[in-house]
Amino acid sequence: MRKIILAIISAAFLTSAMAQNVLPKNLKVQFYKAYTSNSQELWKDGLRQLDAIYNSDQDVKWLLEITKAEFGLVGTCKGVGDKKTGKKYSDQAQKHAEELLRKNEDWSEAHALLGGLLGFQISYSPMKGMWLGPKSDQHIEKAIRLDEKNPAAWYQKGSSYYHTPGMFGGDIGKSVESFEQSVALYEQKAEALDYNWQYLDALVWLGQAYQKNDQLEKAKATYKKALRVEPEFGWVKNHLLPELDKKLD
Repeated sequence: MRKIILAIISAAFLTSAMAQNVLPKNLKVQFYKAYTSNSQELWKDGLRQLDAIYNSDQDVKWLLEITKAEFGLVGTCKGVGDKKTGKKYSDQAQKHAEELLRKNEDWSEAHALLGGLLGFQISYSPMKGMWLGPKSDQHIEKAIRLDEKNPAAWYQKGSSYYHTPGMFGGDIGKSVESFEQSVALYEQKAEALDYNWQYLDALVWLGQAYQKNDQLEKAKATYKKALRVEPEFGWVKNHLLPELDKKLD
């Protein structure tokens, strides 16, 4: 009986943590700026602050936020071509995602993160794709089964279809559908436009998927939508949209 009670308490604790994974406003803004400006230092400084908070109270919701920020930092490292730092934080984030799943194996957001992080590992070592690819997909599919309204899970599904070669299951049309679902789910949330770097990231990759699928006008509309959210988003403003406009001329 005592074990059952402890299990119920533990499950309630984790459910509460998953429902309350909201960053303090200052860190939310900082990570948003880190993403939109491709700043490793802003990511790292925010992670130091999160580590201090987590070390202080050991609330599992902070470990989730740490893992999400590490995922964002890895993306920035890939964007600027810093493989060494990216690999370091990818390994670290993977360990954190696995720790989250040890605390609760039915945590949708943790499965989505781990699926995406395994995808990063493949990008660093493509030969690992033979065994890490199916493992990544399993975590992403489980994330969706556990919570079909999890926008992060649909984002990872879209990313997997986008980056996987066609002979191994990649499908740009399905990538578009998955990114569309991710964006739609983010937009159902009140905080979608409130310094949410993950929403912007989903928009940008939806635009690129449209472009790769020869849906150029939809790609342009999506890039413009991203710029309405963040007018100074350099990746879109200075690179993606101008390059697309050249193709449309």
